Amino acid sequence: MDCEYLSIATGDPEGRLIYPHTFVKAANRWHVRAFCERRQQFRDFVLSRFQSVDYDGKPAQHGPEADSAWNEIVVIQIAPDPRLNRTQKAIIERDLGMQNGQLVIQPSTTYVHCRTGSLEKTALWSRLARTVHCRTGSLEILLS
Repeated sequence: MDCEYLSIATGDPEGRLIYPHTFVKAANRWHVRAFCERRQQFRDFVLSRFQSVDYDGKPAQHGPEADSAWNEIVVIQIAPDPRLNRTQKAIIERDLGMQNGQLVIQPSTTYVHCRTGSLEKTALWSRLARTVHCRTGSLEILLS
């Protein structure tokens, strides 16, 4: 797919040749996961930033099986914020269907990147074994 994409870095449209494989809705906006020929890597593109698109009808040369970040799974443990009292924690646990005081999900690191914004800068892409704590007011999210 040949396109003009509005760069957040320069504010100007830039020509790109991309090979999309997946659409994701996150933070009330749509993203497409695609291989970018210019950067020679898989990247996330916000759909509203496309200025023009020309599709040649050919199958993609780079599919999701080659996207290691898309296929890498991260474990997320969601628990009530420890600052809450016992009753408040029980309400949160019931709301989210937690078992043993936590909810464990295993999405791809790329999906987590789309949903959490800046958290990837602190841990997700480092490939090191560490945990990030993120408190939202009622939840504690542990990314390992």
